[in-house]
Amino acid sequence: MSQASGCGTNNSSFELKGDSGNRVDIDDPTPFDERLAIESFEPLRCYDPRHYDLTELAINTGSDYIDLRSQHWRNHPDGGDDVKIVADVAGSGGTACATASDRPACARAVAAVNATGGFVTAGSPIGFENAFVRTRGNDVAVFRTKEEVAALFGPIDVGVEAWLRAYMEGYTIACGERTVRVSSDGFEVIAKKVTGDCDPIVITRYLLRVARDGTVAVLADEIASRHYGYCIGRRPEGLEIAVPSDSTYSPVGRYFAEVAHLEAASVIAFRALERELTHHGAPRSLRRRAARAARDEMRHAAMTARIAKRYGATAPTTPVVASRKTRSLEAMAIENAVEGCVRETFGALVATYQAERAGDAVIAAAMRIIARDETRHAGLAWEVAAWLDEKLSPKARARVAHARAAAICEMLEDAHLPVAAELTARAGQPPPRESARMAAELARAMYRRPIAETIG
Repeated sequence: MSQASGCGTNNSSFELKGDSGNRVDIDDPTPFDERLAIESFEPLRCYDPRHYDLTELAINTGSDYIDLRSQHWRNHPDGGDDVKIVADVAGSGGTACATASDRPACARAVAAVNATGGFVTAGSPIGFENAFVRTRGNDVAVFRTKEEVAALFGPIDVGVEAWLRAYMEGYTIACGERTVRVSSDGFEVIAKKVTGDCDPIVITRYLLRVARDGTVAVLADEIASRHYGYCIGRRPEGLEIAVPSDSTYSPVGRYFAEVAHLEAASVIAFRALERELTHHGAPRSLRRRAARAARDEMRHAAMTARIAKRYGATAPTTPVVASRKTRSLEAMAIENAVEGCVRETFGALVATYQAERAGDAVIAAAMRIIARDETRHAGLAWEVAAWLDEKLSPKARARVAHARAAAICEMLEDAHLPVAAELTARAGQPPPRESARMAAELARAMYRRPIAETIG
C-alpha cells in the first residue's frame, strides 16, 4: 500500500548559533535544555497557571495597572450548550485605577473593556482576539492592534516584553518554565508552537531571538512532543492548530481541550461549506443541513470545553483560520472527500464507541450527543459528494477519488497509533487494535477493491 500524503517524517537536520554563543544541533543527543544552558533563562512569572504576572510591564510602561485580555468562547452560565464570547484577563500587573481621582468610574471603564477587534495570535491557547488595557491616573487606554502594542512597549528592554512579543506571533509560553534571557541585541526566548496538525499533533520547541525593535526570529528548534488520537471533525482549510494543554494536565484534559478546539474549527468549516454550496447553486436542503451542522459543532465545542475544564485543562476553543476565496467545485469535492467522507465518518464511529464505553458518565453522555450529530454530518458529506460528483469532469472525479483513497490510507495507518490508558478507561477511546479493526471495516465498506489498487 502506498503511503498517504502527509504520513512521512522530516529527517532534516541543522545547527544554528544564538547570540548567547550556544550552538544548537538538532542531531546532538544532548538534551535541548542542556545545550541551551537552560539555567541561564529566567522563569516566566505567573499568579497562577492561567494568569501571567505583568508587574514588570506595568512598571516599565509607567502604568498604574496593565492587563492582557483574551476573548474566547464560553458556555452560558445556565449550563446550556450555547456559547457566547467573553474576554478574560490572561495577565495583569499593578493596581487598577490606583491614582484615579474617581476610582469607581475608572473601575467601571476598565470592566467594560473587551478585546473585540484586537490582535490575533495564531494557535493561542487562551483566546483569539487580544488587547492590552492600561490605567494611568484617570486615563483608561486600550491597545488593540500590534502597532498600538508596539507603541506601548517601545524598545524591548525587559523580559516580559520579549516573551509577550513571541506570544503575539503565535508562540506559546508556559507559566513557571525558564523562558527568557538577555542577548546582545535584545532577548532570547524559549517557546512552543504546533508544527504538525494531525495525526500526531507535533509540538515544536523554539529558541527565538526577540530584538529590541520587536522583530522575532527563529534561532533553533526541536520536536518537543507528539500527541496521538486527538484529530476529530471537519477541519477548515487554513486552520492554525493550537497547542494542546500543558503536559502537566491529565491525558483526558489534554484530549478534550484539543477536541474542543477542533470542534470549534468545524463550525468555521461548515459555515464555509454553506457559503460555497450557496455560491454554486446547491439544493436548499444541503445548505440548510450545513448550517445546522455548524450549530451542532458550536454545542460540541462548548460541551468538550467543559469536560476539559473538569480535568483541569484550558480549551483553546476558538481557532484561527486563514481567509480564503470561494473555491472551485473540484477543490470543494476534494476537501469534502477527505474531511467529510473519511474523517467525519470515522469520527462518528469512534464517537459511538466512546459513548458506549466511556467510564466517566459525563463523558459518555456528551459522546452520545456528539455521536448522533457526527453521524448526521457524515451522511451530509456523502450527499454533498454525490451532488458534486454529478458536476465534475471524469478527470476531476478521478482526482477526488485519489484524494479520498489517500485519506483512507492515512486513516488505516493512524488507527494503529498508541492511546493513553486513561483515555481508554475514562473517555472510551478505542485502543489501537480496536481502532484498527474499525478503520479496516470502514475501508472495506467504502471500497470493494483493495485500497492499494485505488491509490494506484
